[in-house]
Amino acid sequence: MKKRTLSRLLAAFLAVMLMAQSLCLTAFAEETTLEATPEAVTETEPVNEAVINEPEVEEPVVEEPVVEEPVVEEPVVEEPVVEKPVAEVPVAEVPVVEEPVAEVPETESEVVPVNIPADSSVEQVNRILTTAIFDESTETKSWEYHCQGKTSLGIPGNPSWGSIEGFTSEVITTTLFGKKHTTTYTHLALAANKDGNYQVRVAGNIDTVYTIEKSAKLQGSITLHESPSAALNSADLKSAIFSAVVESSTPAGLTADA
Repeated sequence: MKKRTLSRLLAAFLAVMLMAQSLCLTAFAEETTLEATPEAVTETEPVNEAVINEPEVEEPVVEEPVVEEPVVEEPVVEEPVVEKPVAEVPVAEVPVVEEPVAEVPETESEVVPVNIPADSSVEQVNRILTTAIFDESTETKSWEYHCQGKTSLGIPGNPSWGSIEGFTSEVITTTLFGKKHTTTYTHLALAANKDGNYQVRVAGNIDTVYTIEKSAKLQGSITLHESPSAALNSADLKSAIFSAVVESSTPAGLTADA
């Protein structure tokens, strides 16, 4: 509203200025004419002051409302992001040495003491085990036993079944670079192994296992009476000594008492 009022006032002011300038020009023109032709009197039409002085009224400017066109947002098409496959660096796994786990067969609960001298042959050990576990009348059987082995560096490990004569076993492992490594374990013969408890079985029969207490020296014991006593007969002792010492006598028939 203030802008329109100022515009109207400015227009009115300009109109007044234009009229004033027009009047001045008219008066100047009349004077010039009178000076040039003093005899001629030019009648001028009366000036309608009301019309001249009436300020021009500026018609209100009707501002047409600006219709804002709706902005249509074009859908943004997202291009699919193609993920580049990331090459996974293979992680070298430390090989886990899995020792073979022997099946646990039925085990006899009784521990059988067995005397096996260190210098016994395989045939002797087979006979000793057969007699100790069965009886003397049983035909000699071939036996296996379960024990640990040792590497060439003396490291024990890899408990396995094998002949009582002694045997070897192997464990294959994979290194970090995929190379296979074989570790060999040597198992002593039963007779040469240390004393202790061992599991044995008849060769070819894995269903029944016996536990023995192996010792290299014969184990025995003597139980004494708490208060021992013995009657000593001097006559019998004298006669026994005479008979042991004297082979013959002259005259014949001499005795210990003669």
